[in-house]
Amino acid sequence: MDTWILVTSGASFVLLFLLLLAVFRMVHAYDAPVWYIRMTGFCGVCCLGLWWVVVFLGWVHETPQIIAMGVIASLLLYGLLTILFLFGVFGVFEASITLHILTKIALSGKEGIHPNAILSSYNRNTIVKRRIDRFLWSGELLVVGGRYRLSKRLSYFMMRERFLNILRWMFPTL
Repeated sequence: MDTWILVTSGASFVLLFLLLLAVFRMVHAYDAPVWYIRMTGFCGVCCLGLWWVVVFLGWVHETPQIIAMGVIASLLLYGLLTILFLFGVFGVFEASITLHILTKIALSGKEGIHPNAILSSYNRNTIVKRRIDRFLWSGELLVVGGRYRLSKRLSYFMMRERFLNILRWMFPTL
């Protein structure tokens, strides 16, 4: 039973991923959220259809209550995968700066915060300097002859950037 939960939810998620690859190459970036929701729902229905096939072909020999719990578990796992994919892939691009700005505004209370206070902390120069300092500290970058160079190490930041480049290639409209 556990295997079928993993197979049906995993197959539905792979189908979603393949549909995203195909559709996001054809739609405008503004239409992407609507298409993501449509395809997520479609693949959720496919998850149910896979369970129907599994039960119809007699590959599961359980009571109807156990099968119903398997279907629910499969849909929950599929939902978790799609949410993690949504936040893990699409939320990675600007989430951290956005969350920091919103947190700063929320912490300012009812009186609010002046735009200059945000701009002083989050202007381009400040953000770039902080990130460069972080890369230097972690050993990602080296200063050679007054110029920045990548170190030859394999690290989280490099793997993350390579992964994001692959995603940008697969989803060019985002």
